[in-house]
Amino acid sequence: ENPWLEDPSQAIRYEPPDEKQAQYIASKLEHQLESEIIKHRAGGERSDVQRITKFNHVIAERLGELLEELERLSACHRPSGVEAVFPLRTHAAPPVSLQAVEQRMQEIESDFKRGRPGCYVFGVPFNHSYTEVLDKLLEKQIWEVVRDSRILEMGGESAEFAVKVRVFPYACRIHSLWVF
Repeated sequence: ENPWLEDPSQAIRYEPPDEKQAQYIASKLEHQLESEIIKHRAGGERSDVQRITKFNHVIAERLGELLEELERLSACHRPSGVEAVFPLRTHAAPPVSLQAVEQRMQEIESDFKRGRPGCYVFGVPFNHSYTEVLDKLLEKQIWEVVRDSRILEMGGESAEFAVKVRVFPYACRIHSLWVF
C-alpha cells in the first residue's frame, strides 16, 4: 500500500506487456500480408499483369532480427532528428546506432546477393503503434502502406519476396509494430 495516496483506488495500475499476444498479432498480420501480396500480384487490385509470387522465409528471418535493432533505435532516437535538451536527454550511449543498423542491412543484402548474379535486394521497414481498438483499421492501413510503397512492382516472375512482422509489447496493451 502506498502511504502517499489518500485513496488507494486512485493508484495507477498498468497491465504488463503480453508477449504471447504480441506474437499472435505478428503471426496473424504476417500471414495476412502474404495473402494480400499474392492476391495483388495475381492481378487483383487494379493490376493488369498476373505474376507468380514466391516468398523467401530465410531472408524474412534475417530481417526480423534487424527489426529488433530498429525498435531499440526508435526507443532512443526521434525520427525528426530533433532531440530533447538536458535534463530530458541522456548522455549515455544509445543501445544501437543508426550506422550499426545500416551496416547490418548492408550485410544482409550482400549475404543474399552472394552467388546470385543479377540479384537485387529491396526493402522498406514500416513502424506503427498498435492497440487492439484499432485492429481492423490498422491492418488495412498497413496493407495500403505496403501496396503504396510500390515495392511489389519490383521484379518479375523470378522475384522473391520476404515479409516479416515483429510486434514489441509495452504496458497497457500498447504495441510497436514493425513490418519489413
